[in-house]
Amino acid sequence: MNTYLSTIKKDSKAQISIEFIAGFGLFMLVVTYVIYTAIMVFPKYFDESNENANREEAWTLSVEVMDYLKNSTKVDNQSLTSLSRCTIYHHFDASSKANYSYFKSLFNVDGSNNFRITIKSNPVVITDNAKGQNKTGNMTIEGIEYEFELFNTTSSRYDSVSVSDGATVVIPDENGIVQLGGDTFSVEKIDSRGKFVILGMDFVDCGKYAPMRGMSSKITRFITYNNWITSIDVVYW
Repeated sequence: MNTYLSTIKKDSKAQISIEFIAGFGLFMLVVTYVIYTAIMVFPKYFDESNENANREEAWTLSVEVMDYLKNSTKVDNQSLTSLSRCTIYHHFDASSKANYSYFKSLFNVDGSNNFRITIKSNPVVITDNAKGQNKTGNMTIEGIEYEFELFNTTSSRYDSVSVSDGATVVIPDENGIVQLGGDTFSVEKIDSRGKFVILGMDFVDCGKYAPMRGMSSKITRFITYNNWITSIDVVYW
């Protein structure tokens, strides 16, 4: 009888030990799963939070830049000239460092954050006047009227443009540059059907290069300068 009871007690202890080990193992499995899930999920939410914060700061900076540049509904030339003095940041260029620091403080950018601001105008010349097989259009820049004549060189599509002020003629390539009224323009696009030419004029390239790796946000705003479509790109990180 005593032997039987002893056997039952041993079996009970063994069963309790097995149940305890099984329960503890299940508990550890759950804990491990929770920790693994947290490790996988939390960085995602952390990155999203940082991304949202960066985008909000980029938006705020773009508002600051717009307020600085605008005089009513137009671009203030004096402010634009002032901002154009801020060039690409170079560590060994005291002038670029000083100008960048000045505008960083002016636009209330935190010391640990950085930015790059680029401003570009894109005048569009409508070329819907026929001149034989060519197409022409005119644009006045700084009081000088220029004629833009589109023509083709190797096919039926228009791929070249000549620009004349009545005295001189220049023929820039697409993506080439041309001096008009003392300003430098790039030829951004020649419409293959001969309906328009899009020029480009860079006003501002201010700040640091955004890191290849890391989080940054870009905001693009539009305004008119001299009745030209002008884009303001703000990159913040």
